[in-house]
Amino acid sequence: AWSRFKPKDGDLLIGMEPEQARTLARLANGAPVQVTLLGLWSSPIRPHIHDPWGLGETYFNRCFALIDSAVERIAAFLAKSCDGFPHV
Repeated sequence: AWSRFKPKDGDLLIGMEPEQARTLARLANGAPVQVTLLGLWSSPIRPHIHDPWGLGETYFNRCFALIDSAVERIAAFLAKSCDGFPHV
């Protein structure tokens, strides 16, 4: 599926681990996109959010809380950045 990936100008590409972010940047192939790590937006900040699969309920819940906080911060940032523009 990655072979069909074509980023569009202004896309925000988000990885959970640094290697994922590097892969996304390579796949962007010079397109004017932004690449970030989800954990840089989480509270507390965690540059590397490891996949919780098979690591138990406690880690899954901690990981989910990090993801949830990051998505909320990104959504708030984007909403503030888009003030004055029509919302779809």
